[in-house]
Amino acid sequence: MDHLVSKGHHAPALILGPKSRIARARFLRTFHEHCVERDIDPAALPMEDGEYTVEGGHAAMKRLLARGHSGHLAVFAANDLMALGAMMAAREAGLRCPEDVSILGFDGVPAGAFSWPGLTTVAKPRREIGMRAVDCLFDEIAGRPEHGRVFMPCRLIERGSLADLSLNQPRRAAGVGRE
Repeated sequence: MDHLVSKGHHAPALILGPKSRIARARFLRTFHEHCVERDIDPAALPMEDGEYTVEGGHAAMKRLLARGHSGHLAVFAANDLMALGAMMAAREAGLRCPEDVSILGFDGVPAGAFSWPGLTTVAKPRREIGMRAVDCLFDEIAGRPEHGRVFMPCRLIERGSLADLSLNQPRRAAGVGRE
């Protein structure tokens, strides 16, 4: 989120996963904390639900675009597959990424490098997560379940899907649904 703000995207739309998934709750909690710390009302930001698939992101983006918007639209998708679907929907609507729409994904799947433009994403440390999960499993088997909650740093992979509005626009970027 800090990266979006640094690029001039202060009020991004969100494409979220299904309400039944805990990953959605965690994503929303983190997003909410970020907004509250910066005096942004998270309830005022447009959000759409979808499955964690390309098709889910495509459908959610079509619903976001149907709301109407003015100015540049920024979208933060809960995973890279959804972000890639959102890019497809934007292209089908005659919009250019990143000139008209900026899209940020989350996961760091390799497919994001092959889209055009390349998908900017927050990459999870997949290999390290797997190694730590095995360590935790061995701890559990050995009767040492005190490993506690594990936090691992993610990293930003900048490609081409985010416009930098910080130099040529007012402090607040236009959001979906505002005329």
